[in-house]
Amino acid sequence: IEKLPKWHGNLYNWYDITTLEVLNPQYISTVDSGNFYGHLIAFKNGLLEQINTPVFTDTMIAEIENMIILSSTGVKLNKNYRTVGDFLIEMVRVREKLNMEIVGGEDRRIIGELTQRINLIEREIFDFAILDSPFSTMTTLLDLAELGNEYAKGIIDRINGLAVTIDKMFDKAEFGFLYNERRKLFHIGYNTTTQKVDSGCYDLMASEALLTSFLAIAKGSLPIKHWHRLGRPLVLIKGIPALVSWSGTMFEYLMPHLLIKSFEGSVLYDSSKAAVLKQIMHAKHLKIPWGISESQYYRFDMDGNYQYRAFGVPGLRLQPEYGRVCVVAPYATMLALEWTNKEAIKNLSKLKALKAFGDYGFYEAIDFGIPDPVDMNPYCIVKSYMAHHQGMSIVAINNYLKNGIMRSRFHREPIVKAAEILLEEKRQTYFISISRKGYTIDINKRGKYTEDALSARYVNSIAPKIPAVNYISNGNYSLLITSDGDGFSNCKGMMLHRWRADIYADTGNYIYIKDTEENKLWSVAY
Repeated sequence: IEKLPKWHGNLYNWYDITTLEVLNPQYISTVDSGNFYGHLIAFKNGLLEQINTPVFTDTMIAEIENMIILSSTGVKLNKNYRTVGDFLIEMVRVREKLNMEIVGGEDRRIIGELTQRINLIEREIFDFAILDSPFSTMTTLLDLAELGNEYAKGIIDRINGLAVTIDKMFDKAEFGFLYNERRKLFHIGYNTTTQKVDSGCYDLMASEALLTSFLAIAKGSLPIKHWHRLGRPLVLIKGIPALVSWSGTMFEYLMPHLLIKSFEGSVLYDSSKAAVLKQIMHAKHLKIPWGISESQYYRFDMDGNYQYRAFGVPGLRLQPEYGRVCVVAPYATMLALEWTNKEAIKNLSKLKALKAFGDYGFYEAIDFGIPDPVDMNPYCIVKSYMAHHQGMSIVAINNYLKNGIMRSRFHREPIVKAAEILLEEKRQTYFISISRKGYTIDINKRGKYTEDALSARYVNSIAPKIPAVNYISNGNYSLLITSDGDGFSNCKGMMLHRWRADIYADTGNYIYIKDTEENKLWSVAY
């Protein structure tokens, strides 16, 4: 990352992963830049935390024991170890015993992951050269270094070196070129190819750009006036005041709080709580699982890629509503784990029962607006995994299980700690106005979203210069036919017929009918 080309210290959105060259359009995203540096700060403090963390923790041993139980193999873990060598012997015994078991499916996957962890423990024990040392869940990296352990010293030096590198990267990051001095707001982004900022700005506090705003002020790159300029329209949800966002997505309300603390009684705390409540109420009304946010949905572009946009709930959004939203993203439920853990886990179980779960966890989304004609379900599953949403899910789970550990790491940074008072804002401040009826404008009064009506298409001329094309696909099998009889079949990415995308190539197989008596030919295409 340090080697990647940057613009005023900010990463571009897209790079070629082999050459590291910036891909067009060369674009800097305000939200992504803030998120990157915010999480980099948390990562740095997490690294420094490892210096005084035990090499072998009670949590690590408990995790190994739980994974053995999940593997359903019946293997038992002996917990009495005199030396580190005794612990390693037990780990090797467990690994050999597990690999002898004949299991399949999920159990085999768990055994594979557990084997990798034991391999890592074994390698670290040999690297630290501590086979004969007394086994303790209290001995830290610093303790080993003070005893003269050269490998421990090297690890600490590496951690400190990485921390310095991160500090230098953050110091070089400039946010001023993304800032509109006249409006006192952040632009959505900057296109370095055209050297123009986006015309739109983030003007609401309930926004995915909240972390960027907070971090830029804490760093001293922006004046405090920017924070005061952010809009704070409020709506009441079951008597709880909630800041209104642009799209009404779970992403806008909860994603910044993966790192930013929300103090109880503050407007940010109440808004997050009310937003989750409104999401649950809205889904209950639609009789679907809850968790609506920006995500992919069951529409495709010409290359067969899922389409992506923001979905939200009415009552929380300023953006006009054009139709009923029925796209549910599992990562949105993950973000809500700390706000309503029982409801969230119950909702994830419902999503799993609907088969929205694959080899790498939960799929991207379930689109209840389109029935599945193959499986005969009233919904279609968006079977993809987005790294961004998977990453947010992992951080959310970590915060839930470890009492907000990523927020603690982020707020350990002195400049963040100094700016915490901004997050304690109450709804009684003069910046806030309340609407009891909500802000969403329902442009489409229809109760249910309807597809555009299908209409017949006629080709009225013979052999047009640019052939008319009909493309049909069910997601697995695709068929393309042109008006001159050309085309191809494709099944799961495999071409069944040779074809070239050239209107002059005349590729494919053609069938003609011949009248042998009159010696005339006809094409079956026209």
